[in-house]
Amino acid sequence: MPRLKTLVTDFRHLPSVSPDEAESGRSLPSFLASIVALASLHGAEFAVRSPIPCRCRPRRRVCPGCILVARRLGASEVEWRCSDCEFNGLITNWLGSEWDLAEKRPIQNVEVIAPRRAPAPASIAGRWRIVEMEVWGEDVLDLVEAAYIEFGSRHGSFRFVAFEGGIDCRYGELEGRPTVDFSWRGADDGRDACGRGWARVGAGGKLEGRFFIHAGDDSSFIATRLNES
Repeated sequence: MPRLKTLVTDFRHLPSVSPDEAESGRSLPSFLASIVALASLHGAEFAVRSPIPCRCRPRRRVCPGCILVARRLGASEVEWRCSDCEFNGLITNWLGSEWDLAEKRPIQNVEVIAPRRAPAPASIAGRWRIVEMEVWGEDVLDLVEAAYIEFGSRHGSFRFVAFEGGIDCRYGELEGRPTVDFSWRGADDGRDACGRGWARVGAGGKLEGRFFIHAGDDSSFIATRLNES
């Protein structure tokens, strides 16, 4: 099965969706309209666990996950991803659309998973050595210096292959495990680059996550904690 990519949607080009169709969520336009409606009701900075079910069918089976929706302070895009599989996306140009419900009261049945500027949990804060990436092999991972990612109270940094930059962190919790969602800005071999990502502490205390490069590749990664001496 091919690896799922990020679905980038310009909401201006979405077909018209009726309220009944949006409630059912059976089509892709209605699925995206439901995400926009939810995002418009929660202000300029938030991350919530929504009641919207994932519509992905990995290996032709219904995905049990639900959709996590987020907006960043100072950015108009809506970010979303499945809580269980790799299905994810970015929605642009939705402000002012028929599904922008900012003037209406907030909807129910959503769980806030990333409160504003929550402190960095001890299990994530600090520097991690990136030991494995899906796209780049061990022979290039440490091309410039040892690959790492580091999380502080609000900001952090990273380097791998020819990428380097600073990150802006949002901490939360998902299914009982600490998580971090982040945006980043930096350089790829000297050229300006930006993107986003997420990570959480997995089995054995390793950090597992995914790194997204705007208009480029995305890759899962695994990191181990560095001893801070």
